[in-house]
Amino acid sequence: MRLATLAFLTGIILLQGMSSLPVGREICYVFILLPLFYYRPLRIPLMLLFGFAWALFRGQLILLEQLPEPLIKQDLEIEGVVIGLTEDKGRYQQFRFKIAHMELQGQTYPDPGLVRLNWYKPQRVLRSGDRYRLTVRLKPPNGMMNPAGFDYEAWLFQQRIRATGYVRNKAPVVFLGQDGGAVARLHRLRSAAAERITRLSHPGDSQALIVALAIGERSEVSSEQWQVLRSTGTTHLLAISGLHIGLVAGLAFWLGRFIWSRSLRLMLAMPAQQAGAIFAIVIATLYAAMAGFSIPTQRALIMVLIMMWGWLSRRSYAPSTLLAYAALGVLVWDPLATLSAGFWLSFVAVATILLLLPGQHRQGLLWRWGRLQTGIFIGLMPLLLFWFQSVSLSAPLVNLLAIPWLSLVVMPLLFAAMLLLMVSDVLAQLFLHLAQYSLDGLFWAMRWLVEHSSLFIHLASPDSWGLMFAGLGVIWLLLPQGIPSRWLGGIWLLPLFLPANDELGNGEARFTLLDVGQGLAAVIETRDHVMVFDTGPAYSAQFNTGETVVLPYLRQQGWSRLDLLLISHGDNDHIGGAFSVINAMQIDRLLTSVPALLSGSDACLAGQAWNWNQVNFELLHPGLSYKGRASENNRSCVLKVTTNHGSILLTGDIERAGEEYLLKTGTAKLTADYLVAPHHGSRSSSTEAFVRAIRSDYVLFPVGYLNRYHFPHQDVRQRYQGAAQYDTASHGALIVELSAGSDGVPVSYRQKARRYWHRGE
Repeated sequence: MRLATLAFLTGIILLQGMSSLPVGREICYVFILLPLFYYRPLRIPLMLLFGFAWALFRGQLILLEQLPEPLIKQDLEIEGVVIGLTEDKGRYQQFRFKIAHMELQGQTYPDPGLVRLNWYKPQRVLRSGDRYRLTVRLKPPNGMMNPAGFDYEAWLFQQRIRATGYVRNKAPVVFLGQDGGAVARLHRLRSAAAERITRLSHPGDSQALIVALAIGERSEVSSEQWQVLRSTGTTHLLAISGLHIGLVAGLAFWLGRFIWSRSLRLMLAMPAQQAGAIFAIVIATLYAAMAGFSIPTQRALIMVLIMMWGWLSRRSYAPSTLLAYAALGVLVWDPLATLSAGFWLSFVAVATILLLLPGQHRQGLLWRWGRLQTGIFIGLMPLLLFWFQSVSLSAPLVNLLAIPWLSLVVMPLLFAAMLLLMVSDVLAQLFLHLAQYSLDGLFWAMRWLVEHSSLFIHLASPDSWGLMFAGLGVIWLLLPQGIPSRWLGGIWLLPLFLPANDELGNGEARFTLLDVGQGLAAVIETRDHVMVFDTGPAYSAQFNTGETVVLPYLRQQGWSRLDLLLISHGDNDHIGGAFSVINAMQIDRLLTSVPALLSGSDACLAGQAWNWNQVNFELLHPGLSYKGRASENNRSCVLKVTTNHGSILLTGDIERAGEEYLLKTGTAKLTADYLVAPHHGSRSSSTEAFVRAIRSDYVLFPVGYLNRYHFPHQDVRQRYQGAAQYDTASHGALIVELSAGSDGVPVSYRQKARRYWHRGE
């Protein structure tokens, strides 16, 4: 069973690595071969084929639900139902909406199914199961495409969300009642439970954490709390997974068996152990439902169901077989689970525990618990680096104390409070407050550790080969005592700590125009130095591209400090991510045209120049004689980078006035092989005289997908006719290698890293 499950998983992974799905439905006919499964020699290859075909079938079904191209960003009238819990984002509410009917100007169109909507200043409090007629604007799933960045399009695909958009408040909103389906009722129950827990608990940091532990709703957990959890390696404590489901099932089994054994008549009808197993199945399923059946919850619930089925059928299963059945069950239910970090982290954590269990009985309890936590840390480290580029060295110590405290103190109090919600608000509130006080103490200790230690490290994400070899090294390291030369497994982990970027020589540079949506962020690297030119926008207090795009790229390239951060001007789409970069990295120098906005910065002025590894950098603007106000686009810092293999001109947001000033003062220096177009290709920039002076072979436009400004403007594209034109909305991050072995053509990261769920160029 274990080999068969691994083969099924391998088939799914092979499919998920494809840039496009195989054409034709014939692959689905492989299920006709199912009777051959009884022939033992064919089981493993058949399971691999079935995994591939099953993932292909499910992927094709999702891709069929597409937003028709003529409807993109049109005012559409839709009818449908709110799915799941809504998220309050302050300025707007975000929710999922299952469309049942869609039309444009009276004509009906096929709908894309599940969509994700923002509603600014909503007219009603949204609840799961509410049915509405709305006017919305939609666009296909889209995410920023960058090396080491979060694949938002993959997440949307896994969630079956086939379009995103917003509600048009100018149009009438019609409430059509509530959906009576089981799923809607379940989510209304979750929402009601969250509201009651919030009302009965005392305000404070732990309130959001208590709701997350109770029903798996984590939208109210603050960014500061997430940072503490990440820095201590305890984010899993907020995921209702094996730890919580197993604890609930164990308590339910013990309680059911105890109650049943008090009655002789009941004992004669059914053994107490079987009654306890049924009770555990019911309670664990209800708790998993309250958690929304997340992937870790599915895995844990399937394991509990199989274990309890063993009690009912009086059969026993090896723990590794239980894990294999659980993995197979999750993959059959949702083959796209492999796109989630939670799937890999949860299963590898349990597999690591099973690998460490043999030989544990000879040592003391504390030693065994410490060895187990250390082993889990080693086992998960390659995956944490692959998914998040970071790992907390304090995780084994913190989990050594946090897991028992959560399992034996916080969770029993919380379970009691949830049960008492059905009986008495007064008693439920008492237990909720006790759970909060115990959680406050744990979180205070973790926050103190973060403030007084620097045990959180960032490293580059390993590639697939590096991850595979690291996995083999982990298995070899964690083999039972007595296996010779286990230390050799550590050698296989060494590639995790080595930078993955290609070495640059003197006079060479790598230029990366990052995809930050409607904004600008670029990184210039030489052999020993690195600088960032702008950091993209801050979309909210919780989300900015400095943290989510710029920093991951720098860490992926192996940089732990910046020689220079240059912010061209003060518009949000250029400076929004700067503060996250400043807080996260050591920066030797900070230049900007708006020094009043950035503490410790110097003003960028024309004439400033430096040389790194025989690569020349020179600022061409703003000059001392320029009279434009500091807040204007035309005071943007303009930088020219010259290597032995080509030159690049970065122009910020200068417009006609700034271009005319540059033409008067520095025409001879303006020519460049690569141009980052002024002001994202707006019509107010890229004048014909400026375009003629630059004479670029390649023009790069940093723009957002379907941006409201319609950048780059068609008139501007026409002016650059003759130059190769690239934009980040179509190509994702654009990477230019100015080196001896490169042809100089910008590399489209969207094309390079494309998977079948990604939007095309």
